Amino acid sequence: MRFGRQLVPGIERIDAFFYDENSKGLVARSLTGEMQEQPFGRLMDIKAIKPDVEKLRRKRSNFEWFTFKELPWSGSKYENVNRDMLHLLECFILMIPVPGAEKGGLKDLIFFYFNKNLSNLMMVPDKDISMPHKDLVASAYTNAVNAMVAAANEDREVWEDFAPSFVNNSQTIENLRNELHQMQKMYQERLIASCQYYLANLSVEYGRNYAFTKDALELIKTYKGEYFRLENAIKTGVRIANNLHMFDNQDIIKINESYLNFNTSKRIEDINDIHLQSELEKPFNYLNNLEEICLKLQAENRPTTGKNVAELMDPPVKPPSITMYLNSNQQKILKLFNFYTEKWNILRTGFKPTYNLLENARNRPHRM
Repeated sequence: MRFGRQLVPGIERIDAFFYDENSKGLVARSLTGEMQEQPFGRLMDIKAIKPDVEKLRRKRSNFEWFTFKELPWSGSKYENVNRDMLHLLECFILMIPVPGAEKGGLKDLIFFYFNKNLSNLMMVPDKDISMPHKDLVASAYTNAVNAMVAAANEDREVWEDFAPSFVNNSQTIENLRNELHQMQKMYQERLIASCQYYLANLSVEYGRNYAFTKDALELIKTYKGEYFRLENAIKTGVRIANNLHMFDNQDIIKINESYLNFNTSKRIEDINDIHLQSELEKPFNYLNNLEEICLKLQAENRPTTGKNVAELMDPPVKPPSITMYLNSNQQKILKLFNFYTEKWNILRTGFKPTYNLLENARNRPHRM
């Protein structure tokens, strides 16, 4: 217990002698109101006075009053003191024996050092102190101390009953924590393996070799949402990498952490094209128009030549105008082809103006 400037009203000091079960020996502590930094008091050296203290521990009285010179640790030698009424009136140190943990009936001891003016205890009037008054104070303190000790012993018994359960519960919790850690590690390993498998499929689909960076793998480990969002993030990351490394001849295209965004709220097939409201809107729509005309020509078993496509445009145009538009918007057209790898299949292989544009870009990347 931590005390303020005074321990309790009228008390200047408390000494406690008790059997310590950890050290298996007698321990003494002394506490004064000035010990702000030592709430449990300072240890006392009792080796030299232990026999005298043992005598006090064998006393059978409920309490006893002493002067400081009568105490073994005072350094004075009081022998054959006449403990008459006059002498007892000069005693202001109250010793209260309490049941201890040591076998053999030896008790623990508590010494209260009172001010000589007991009236500040609010228990006696402000006049000469008599032994009945002092005995009243001693009885009150004895009852209070014994009640506190009894409550502490009950708490200790309850703790001893529950301590094994607490230990077992702690071990169970630790085991569960370890199992959870192992499960989390296995989940992360399987998640990484699944994402790498998905990325390998994208490598086959796009004809390039992709690989996650270390930071990207660490980010994937932290993901706890729906799996389709993870696939969306990876596929979008691949598209970003394609745009940034459009004409690179690198053996491996790295998918780093900054390319992955797990906050996509829709499935990939439901996501609106991100370029429709950008500067690429017109060339995007132009390519869609060309692809639709090519599909119509194929359905009619007609060749997808520049002349036939130009005639079906609305309004019809001359064939060179298609090539002129593609060349004047070359960078935008190539970016769209690289980003939307699954679109415009006829334009990629069966329509000569766009096929030539793609081939020239592959053969002469320095032009970009």
